[in-house]
Amino acid sequence: GFSEKAEIDVSKIKQVINKYSNFADFPIFLKKEKINTVSALWFKNKEEVTESQLQEFYKFLTNDFDGPLAHIHLSLEGAVSFKALIFIPQKAPFDFMRVPNEKSLHLYSNKILIQNDCKELLPEYLRFVKGVVDTVDLPLNVSREVTQSSPVMVKIKNILTKKILGFLQDLVVKQPQKYEQFYSNFGALLKTGINSDFNNKDALVELLRFESSLLDRGTLTSLKEYVSRMKPEQKDIYYLSGESRDVIERNPNLEY
Repeated sequence: GFSEKAEIDVSKIKQVINKYSNFADFPIFLKKEKINTVSALWFKNKEEVTESQLQEFYKFLTNDFDGPLAHIHLSLEGAVSFKALIFIPQKAPFDFMRVPNEKSLHLYSNKILIQNDCKELLPEYLRFVKGVVDTVDLPLNVSREVTQSSPVMVKIKNILTKKILGFLQDLVVKQPQKYEQFYSNFGALLKTGINSDFNNKDALVELLRFESSLLDRGTLTSLKEYVSRMKPEQKDIYYLSGESRDVIERNPNLEY
């Protein structure tokens, strides 16, 4: 039999395997138990991946009891080549806006983990997404300092940002209720990109939503929709900002 220390060592070995080599192409056994049980779904074709596999994979990555709201499956080849499986959670954690160290994307090279929670892969305002990015354009032994200044990372970040924003725009058109659920959770963070990402400002502006005094409480509108309702002689948009609609409606400026 194993001593207590040996048992602790076994559990540590299991943790290390799960973290770095869970998606290796070959089975890994420890004391006759297969350790790597979740497969690298991002290497499969979209059509091959089932909903239950996506749910299991998402929960393995995030420890989130709820399944994801939506996912994006990418396989790109060109100036930079990478595969990615990205998830949008159903809910934001209660302290989401106050805790900036929320886990985001993990960086892999050919199914082997290079870096956990790689902040260089996305702008801050998209840190709500979870998932995996896998590229063979980075060496396995790459250091954190190298990834921070790597032109490969800059290219991947630019592509991922555009793909995620494009996906959200599709969600607006095809699944507006899902987009509203997403926006109620992560809209406050998305707004911060307006002042930090000038390359994607136009796409971000289209994704923003606001309450309007002409609409029912809780109903959101886009700027484009607001402009479509403007009277011919109206040249400006008048707005008040505040913590809630109740607070804003008590503002004396609204009387004008």
